[in-house]
Amino acid sequence: MMEDIHIATIQAPRKGNGRQMTDTHTFLETQTKGKQKPGLRLIIIGAVIAILGALVIPAILLITVFSPNSDDNKFATPGSYSTEITKPGRYFLWNHSRTIFKGTMYYDSKTLTDDVSIVVSDHTGKLIPFVTDRSFSVSNNGDKRSSIGYIEINETNTIPTKLLIKVDSNKLRIFSLSEFSLSHTLGLAIGVIGVLFAIVLIGVGFIIAGTKKVATTIGSSTNSTP
Repeated sequence: MMEDIHIATIQAPRKGNGRQMTDTHTFLETQTKGKQKPGLRLIIIGAVIAILGALVIPAILLITVFSPNSDDNKFATPGSYSTEITKPGRYFLWNHSRTIFKGTMYYDSKTLTDDVSIVVSDHTGKLIPFVTDRSFSVSNNGDKRSSIGYIEINETNTIPTKLLIKVDSNKLRIFSLSEFSLSHTLGLAIGVIGVLFAIVLIGVGFIIAGTKKVATTIGSSTNSTP
């Protein structure tokens, strides 16, 4: 009696399967990184916008409001200074304790002594009130100045008018005259803060959108991984 002989054939695993799985994972990782790039770009753009908004806008405000006076409105005292006023406003007289005037660096005390006398008149010789106000001090780019007082030019004055400022003093000082309004400065600051907030908000929006895009890409690639 012949017995049936069954021969079992065992197939050995293919050597290429492990490498194939590795290649698949590498391909998926490459695809995922490629899909993440738009999201990362959004994050970078948002960060740049937010940083520039936080740094550049306040710098523009400081330069605009507190930039050092040019030599055009500086003058040495004792002596006289004449300038034309073309619009109403509050014009402050400043004492420079540190400044460059006509190529020379000057240092002095910001405190004025009692020997300083200031007289302001218009082109007709009419005296214009000079109001003492020493509440402001400004320091920017090495230039330091303190307010001495101001001249109020309003609609009752003839515009344009020529101002003549006579200063008597026992020592050399550098003065300057410039328009300065606290309410105008505050209004400008509020406007700049609003623009700053809007720019930073736009930057944050880009960052959030980019983060969501990256997270979505990672989630979808994880679900598709075998």
